[in-house]
Amino acid sequence: MRRRSWIILAAVPALLLGGDVAYWQYAVARLRTELTDWAAARRAEGWEVVMGQPASGGWPYAATVTVPNLMLRHTGLEVPGIIRWTSASATLSVPLYHPTDLSIGLDGPQHLQVGDAQDMIVTGEAIAVTVDFIAHNTLPLTLRA
Repeated sequence: MRRRSWIILAAVPALLLGGDVAYWQYAVARLRTELTDWAAARRAEGWEVVMGQPASGGWPYAATVTVPNLMLRHTGLEVPGIIRWTSASATLSVPLYHPTDLSIGLDGPQHLQVGDAQDMIVTGEAIAVTVDFIAHNTLPLTLRA
């Protein structure tokens, strides 16, 4: 009987850890799929989307996907001139304990060019957007810079 108790005591944490890892892998795969779908939708709207190979991370607290060298560019009749935005990297993060919040952290200098204007460089210690997926009466995103 004693041996059985030890086996159960050892199995419970192992099952909890395995469940957490599986949940994290699912959340990372979902973030990657949504990122790919978002890029395809922007391309269908006429945007040029260029990004490096996404990297996963964040376990055990969050599912994160970091996208290096992100660039969005649009030229077309709807937009006067060119709109171009580049970032050294963008990190998409969903906390595992609160899966309805998406944080988008922007790292490094942000370059923004509109029309023939000069390239504007935005820097800061932290630039982040948080999006709440549950509908409220307020704006569903928060910008911190």
